[in-house]
Amino acid sequence: MIGVIPNPKKEITIPRSISEVRPAIEGINFLEPKYKVYKKDDVLNLYVFEATEFLSVGVFIDVSLKKISEDTSEVCVEISRKIGTFNQSHEVSLANGHISKIFSLISEGIQKPELIMQQKNDAEKAKEELQNKLKNNEKKRQEQRLNSPFLFYSKEIFSWLIIAAIALAFLYFGYIIFTS
Repeated sequence: MIGVIPNPKKEITIPRSISEVRPAIEGINFLEPKYKVYKKDDVLNLYVFEATEFLSVGVFIDVSLKKISEDTSEVCVEISRKIGTFNQSHEVSLANGHISKIFSLISEGIQKPELIMQQKNDAEKAKEELQNKLKNNEKKRQEQRLNSPFLFYSKEIFSWLIIAAIALAFLYFGYIIFTS
């Protein structure tokens, strides 16, 4: 392809052990929810995050961690498009923004590991609360079904009738438009 720009990539050496850098990389999604974990390989120290962009399918962010010595690690960040390649300069500018943001998040995670733990705990609490809320809603629904089955099933039937009426309206208007 003509005009294809290679994937933006940057490597830095961090004067910290790999055991200090790994939790910071794993905590990127807790520090910035925009970056979601896509794949993770703890054996090879490879982490792939995904991020969406405005008017784009998004990018994959490959982060690899390499041990240089006992107290030195190398982090390599490469940005690739989910679909296609980089072919315009503004796309590369956005990718470079992702690279700088990832490195700043890694730095923040190394300096403040308690912040990652707090975010992780908050996320787990929110997940538990949501699961409890769903369980409570299901229990209420079951109780309502057992206590007043007529009311419960009348609500169910009414909602299905509304869905059927909307579907029939679309079919009717579609038939009128295509036959005219």
